[in-house]
Amino acid sequence: MEEQHLIKFKEFAFLFFYSFCLSHFFSLSFFLSFFLSFFLHILFLSLSFLILLSFIFFLLLYCLLSFIHFFLISFLHLFISFFNFFLSFFFSYILFVSFFFLSIFLFFLSYTIIVLFPFFFIPPFLFLFFIISIVFPQFLLVLSIFSFIYFLSFFFSFLLCCFSFPYLLIHPFLFFLSFFLFLLFSLSLSLSLSLLRYSLSFIFTFHLYPLSIFLSYHLMTRKSLWRHLFIPPEGMQSYSLSLSLAFSLSLYLSIYLSIYL
Repeated sequence: MEEQHLIKFKEFAFLFFYSFCLSHFFSLSFFLSFFLSFFLHILFLSLSFLILLSFIFFLLLYCLLSFIHFFLISFLHLFISFFNFFLSFFFSYILFVSFFFLSIFLFFLSYTIIVLFPFFFIPPFLFLFFIISIVFPQFLLVLSIFSFIYFLSFFFSFLLCCFSFPYLLIHPFLFFLSFFLFLLFSLSLSLSLSLLRYSLSFIFTFHLYPLSIFLSYHLMTRKSLWRHLFIPPEGMQSYSLSLSLAFSLSLYLSIYLSIYL
């Protein structure tokens, strides 16, 4: 009787140690992707505000030059007009184009890190994701809606740039004002959606991880069909590969459910 209790205690200790190591190893990919993507969003937001401040500086400089242009003598009229146009058009438009392509690059980079990084890190569980998407098709739907809204904001900013380009030559202030209002809206929308997805991931991680440990231990210790499928007839003291497979399946399922919800 004492030997059976000792064997069960060893089995539980091995199961707890295995779950601790395995969860920390596979949680590393999730937390690494989270921090990298969050860092990219913060960098993206700081760059937007930095470029916004630079446009405000150019706008103030434009007003100052316009004021000087009004009071200076006539022989400087051509030079100041050219300089005003050069500042309001060339620098502003070059900064806007560079910022737009930088935002597109950061969007695809962050999307790759959030969505594809765990698949590159653990390629065999790409099949598991398809199984989850077949059983729970709303996962793909929610992920597609988030990605579509996220990309749609940058697409509309590009359309706004294209359609407002003729008005830039007439009055640059109205163009940049409308552009930055929409840009701030798209930034706030994308950042809020990302933070919402991260908060849901953390909530489901902290709830599903203890549940997976309890469920896997319950399935492997009870005498049922699950025990005959995953544990050989010799018993649990052999610590075979089927024991690892039974516990890993529920643990991977909880981690990937928490990431892709």
